[in-house]
Amino acid sequence: MISPAVFADVLAWSLIEVLWQGLVLWAFRLALDPLLPARAVRLRYGLTAVTLAAIPAWWLASLIQTLTAPAQPFALSAARNLGTFTSILVLIWLVGVAISLVRVGGGLLRWRRTIKQATLVSVDRQRRFELLAKRIGIKRRVRLLASTLVDLPCVIGWFHPVVLVPLSLLTGFNPAQLEAILLHELVHVRRHDWLVGILQAIIESLLFHVPFVWLLSARLRQEREACCDDATVEILGDRLGYATALVSLESVLRTPRLAPSIHGGSLVSRIRHLAHPDHRPRARASVAFSLIVLTAALSFASLVTIIGQNDPLPNWLPHDVSRWAPLLEQASESHDLPPALLAIMTLVESGGDSQALSSRGATGLLQIMPATGKRIAEERGLGNVDLSDPSVNLDFGAWYLARQLETFDGDLKLALAAYNGGPDRARRWAENSEPLSDETSAYVAILTTMWDERDAEHSGAYERLWNRRNLVRVERMLHPLINARVSQVFGNGAHKGVDLASPLGTAILAPMDGEVISVSNDTTAGKAVVIRHGVGLETRYHHLDAIDVALGDRLSA
Repeated sequence: MISPAVFADVLAWSLIEVLWQGLVLWAFRLALDPLLPARAVRLRYGLTAVTLAAIPAWWLASLIQTLTAPAQPFALSAARNLGTFTSILVLIWLVGVAISLVRVGGGLLRWRRTIKQATLVSVDRQRRFELLAKRIGIKRRVRLLASTLVDLPCVIGWFHPVVLVPLSLLTGFNPAQLEAILLHELVHVRRHDWLVGILQAIIESLLFHVPFVWLLSARLRQEREACCDDATVEILGDRLGYATALVSLESVLRTPRLAPSIHGGSLVSRIRHLAHPDHRPRARASVAFSLIVLTAALSFASLVTIIGQNDPLPNWLPHDVSRWAPLLEQASESHDLPPALLAIMTLVESGGDSQALSSRGATGLLQIMPATGKRIAEERGLGNVDLSDPSVNLDFGAWYLARQLETFDGDLKLALAAYNGGPDRARRWAENSEPLSDETSAYVAILTTMWDERDAEHSGAYERLWNRRNLVRVERMLHPLINARVSQVFGNGAHKGVDLASPLGTAILAPMDGEVISVSNDTTAGKAVVIRHGVGLETRYHHLDAIDVALGDRLSA
């Protein structure tokens, strides 16, 4: 089950993501305009409706994917970098949604009261109205009511639709104009526009902070009215007469937008459309451009902030780990994990030694047990793999960690405990039925501390780990030259080493496991070899009599 804290983090991040999602879809819709015929009003309306619906659909899909898919850790990392802004953003969004939905609900209640207070028209007028409805293919009953509380005709309801008209409309317009106006409203009924209007209001409420939702919604209303105007003209066959009826409503106040009415959109633009059907509608370029620039700037600022707070790898990582940066980033991207997390795990698990082998048989950079590697390969449909291959090892370790994060709802401590001590032990620990082993407890503590220090210039946890491991390594070091005599001590003047004298041909040993990283022969150091042992430790041999190793050789103490 997703914890409230995790859900809040993901929701906050999604509320920022939907800004650029809306920008992309709005730009896509604008780009289609020059390609569409000027008279293709219904096609434009359909494309605008689909584009508007795509914004919440994309937003919800991203939200659900982040909450349920293995991609969750990276999104959580980005969201958590928002800090306290997360709770503020979610609170503002909840308040805004609540206010918007209350406004929508209040509007519906007002319309319901208005309908109850409306008066029935005469039986003869209702009969003529029903005949008009049947004429355009409406089979269900539509009531015609008159009210002094409305200024313009509008459609209310979907299951039992009502066309509500001002009482003055029944007496102040000639029969032809009245028929044209009522016919327009019946076209709204036939198209189910009241339901579409409700869905628009819900989208506007949920994504009230996305300017492109409002731009598309306003455009949808305008194009919806154009569709109804064209349908009305097609039925009447009198474009001029219908335009005259619209002009007569010019001074009438606008009704609430929730109800489709004859006065949707700009009256001037609608009359222009009727007079010049080949005229292409233009978006308000200045408003659209301003909103695009504003949203792009806000999204870019947020992105820069998050990127700045979430560098791919910590600065304090030793070279033994940072040298694997390309493979770390590749594995992280494949399984949507923060590269820094995978790098810190590599540091703790192996110190960056791709050939590391534990006493229990764990192998490679992320110390994967052979049985675990075999199970991962089977689940992913892979054949035999070489866990000593750095790219394979990192990929398998990242895959396994991502699954643990998914299993434990993004809880990093539980996921790390499962990685080190097994999912069952971590689950019992989460249920307070069994403590973690000392090894796993220390593992979780050191990793989470390093993770918290990932953006710092130095990591106290890393320095303590480095010192402790080096002390253990030094204690276990073998003497490189058995029974040798010290001919010169370290630090004598400019001397930066210890001179050991022994008969020619005496074997020289590697003090610890390591890799040969340099083989050279020059006038200063003579024949020389450098062995890297990991976590910052190296052994340098100068003035050798002969060299029996090659660059890249792995040596064992």
